[in-house]
Amino acid sequence: MDKSKMKRGIACSIAAFTLLAGGTTWAQDPSFTDVSSSHWAWKNGAISWGVKQHVISGYGDGTFKPDKATTEAEFLSMLIGLSIPSLAKTGNDWTEPYYKKAQSLRYPLAGLNNTKARHMSITREKVAELIAVINGAYYTGDDAIRYVLGKKLAFGKIPGVISIASYRGKDTLTRAEAVQFLKNVYEQGRKKLKPRPEQPSDPALLPSLPGDNDQNRPTTKEETVYIEGMPEKMMFHLFRQQGWPFTTYYPSDMIANTASSGEGDSVRMIANFGGKRNADAFLHIFFPSKNIHPEEMIRAYDYKAEHEQSTKETPWASKVYAYQANGKFHRLLLGKHGERYFIIQIQYPMEYGDGMTPRIAKILEEWRWSDSGNPL
Repeated sequence: MDKSKMKRGIACSIAAFTLLAGGTTWAQDPSFTDVSSSHWAWKNGAISWGVKQHVISGYGDGTFKPDKATTEAEFLSMLIGLSIPSLAKTGNDWTEPYYKKAQSLRYPLAGLNNTKARHMSITREKVAELIAVINGAYYTGDDAIRYVLGKKLAFGKIPGVISIASYRGKDTLTRAEAVQFLKNVYEQGRKKLKPRPEQPSDPALLPSLPGDNDQNRPTTKEETVYIEGMPEKMMFHLFRQQGWPFTTYYPSDMIANTASSGEGDSVRMIANFGGKRNADAFLHIFFPSKNIHPEEMIRAYDYKAEHEQSTKETPWASKVYAYQANGKFHRLLLGKHGERYFIIQIQYPMEYGDGMTPRIAKILEEWRWSDSGNPL
């Protein structure tokens, strides 16, 4: 036998053996040196399930690397591998047969016409689109996320909070998350790949989520606010951002500036009394993207132990800090919703007290959690 042909045959066999793990070595015993017994994907059996099903594997050094980012090609190979364990190999690129299959099914993938994109990290949003597609639904973006959450094919990254925001669609998919998605799909009996429909699916057919009751809140409403003890009619606007965990109302003479980054989501409601914007008078709401220790958050805002106050007037807050300095009033409230901490920071010049206090009180009074409809 020609030695070069024999070598190519051995190489193809090895590639076929390691393909579903993106080129890693399969471990007989699904226990890994870098996965503790308390890791969420080990406790719920996702990792051991994935290894036993041969859809993912560990590395030669005995690790699993649960937090390592998953590429588009790796996830596609695992997804297709659930339904077609022995896909015929073609060419020298191990990814090619998977993309050819995906192309025949009209799956939305960046790597179909760009081989470099195949080896880039896949986002959780793109995973939602793929999982919707294999179930015969054609949704994109937040609609795809709503689909997988509503069908219980995913549960988000914050325990107990089912919302588009908690899903964190822009985050890259980790290996632990990948195997959890596949386990969810497998256990719901979705073992056959369906082609993507020719036309996008109707959003009206999407399942509802627990927080959908906040969609019924009017965009504006008039409220009475007591300024310096005197009643004053004031127009309030609904604050609602797609994917955020809450809604509330803020007065028309305040400006709401939002910002989102890898660190989290925030909105700063700034005083604009009489059309004069004052950046020193504001209510700032911040939701970090990860569970940072509350003491670290408090220190980051320069609040100290001597500033701590009673939480009697705000029982929903776990910590309250307040102090006055340089002619300004400062207050910080630390809260927690599900497993996610959040901070409400208040600041304004002392002469703004009579105007800011009732407005802020109304903003917090109108706060509703999107996943339950409950107030603060």
